[in-house]
Amino acid sequence: MSYTQTPSSRTGYIPVRLSCMETPEYKDYTDRNPQALVPLKQAEFSRKSFIDFTGGKIDTAIEDACDLVQIENAPAAVALEEAQKIAQAALDEYWAENED
Repeated sequence: MSYTQTPSSRTGYIPVRLSCMETPEYKDYTDRNPQALVPLKQAEFSRKSFIDFTGGKIDTAIEDACDLVQIENAPAAVALEEAQKIAQAALDEYWAENED
């Protein structure tokens, strides 16, 4: 068989670019393995499991905590405690503005 596998067909991971579906190799692969399209179809309807109502302040606090641990070697408990304070303040501000 002269079929050349694409990285996605080799690994089973969802391709990161939708344009891969237009390549002859991937089209051939999905024609022979239509189940490979299921995750792509499901991804069309995916969303983040957490919605940050604070305009990104909570997400930023979590990212900053990760940076503290990974880059500055801070203890995780310290980084998370600081992130919790920032996130709680952002939520308190949000709820104060949207009490209706």
